[in-house]
Amino acid sequence: MKNLVYSYIRFSTPEQSKGHSLQRQLEYAQHYAATHGLTLDDSLSMRDEGLSAYHQTNIKKGALGAFLKAVEDELIPSGSVLIVEALYRLSRAEPIQSQALLSQIINAGITVVTASDNKVYNRETLKSKVMCQSC
Repeated sequence: MKNLVYSYIRFSTPEQSKGHSLQRQLEYAQHYAATHGLTLDDSLSMRDEGLSAYHQTNIKKGALGAFLKAVEDELIPSGSVLIVEALYRLSRAEPIQSQALLSQIINAGITVVTASDNKVYNRETLKSKVMCQSC
């Protein structure tokens, strides 16, 4: 089975959806999937338009919460990729809570890719990022 790519899009206010951000994010996910030989799975609606990430409404009531539940239920296969515009689209909570969310996703075997800077977050890329005062 081919690894799957999921695109997660979140806006805090409806006004933010009026620009080109939605189209840009969708095109990035399509391009990423095509260039990496992956399949973009759009069967799970991954849009939280008008939901706050600061109060974790996107997790409690939104599409990100549904995605996390699908990962937990193993409906999203390990090895899949979650595309987000930037990490702050996942969470605007306190840094420790945001890190815990990212860790939860990565520990489930999901790679997170940020479209804004093309960074890849997974177990392999984070292994070399040891928390160290003298590094």
